[in-house]
Amino acid sequence: MVLWGMLIVKMTEDLYFDAALAAVGLLITLFVVWFVRSTQTFAEANPAQALLEGAEIVAYKQIEADMATAGTPPGEMKRVNSTTQELLSPSGSNNAE
Repeated sequence: MVLWGMLIVKMTEDLYFDAALAAVGLLITLFVVWFVRSTQTFAEANPAQALLEGAEIVAYKQIEADMATAGTPPGEMKRVNSTTQELLSPSGSNNAE
């Protein structure tokens, strides 16, 4: 609404300039509508992931990968688990002794 209000205030006698302003306003409006719909669709399909932020998403994906590698050799599993521990620790470093 604010965008369209600014466009109306900026209208001049130049038809080409006004058409360009309207086109830019329409493109911005279409992008915002698309973005809001896509984020709502994602949130409906993945409610738990939609609530995560930044590093939490990385840790969540790492935990998913850990669960998917349940049949890997023990040495490889130890490396994956230590990476997960590093991601989940508050300081970002491995606190295991």
